[in-house]
Formats: sequence, C-alpha cells, structure tokens
Amino acid sequence: MFIAGVENLLVALWEIEDKVTQEFMIAFYSEWVKKEDIEISFTVAKTYIKEKYIHPFYWAGFRVIHNSLLTNLGNENA
Repeated sequence: MFIAGVENLLVALWEIEDKVTQEFMIAFYSEWVKKEDIEISFTVAKTYIKEKYIHPFYWAGFRVIHNSLLTNLGNENA
C-alpha cells in the first residue's frame, strides 16, 4: 500500500459525496500548509465537516493511515 516514500494515506472507508470530500480536502490542505502536522490538519478538517454535516455518514469514514503503524503491525509476526 505504501510505495515511493509515502508516509501516510488519507482515505475514506466508504464513498462520500464529492462536494463533502472536496470541502474536507480543502480544509485539510489549508491547515496542512500552515502547520505541516497531519493529525492536527485531519482533526481540523474533520471537525469542520462534522459541524457542517451533522450525520456521521459525512465525516466518520475519513481516516489517516500511518506507514509506521503498518510497519509495526508487520513486525509483530516476526
């Protein structure tokens, strides 16, 4: 899943409307360029969407997957 030096993935667990996804990504990247902290940027974007679209369908599916998490999971079997 992680190739070419990708450190993190920002994913949706299910298909979310394009308009909502666009708003989420704009909020995420607007914060990312200021702070360069993926967790803070993700939290800010998710909070923004959560306040605008109350139903969890619109915000609960977004996730950040860290390469280090998957690497550590792979090492548990060694």
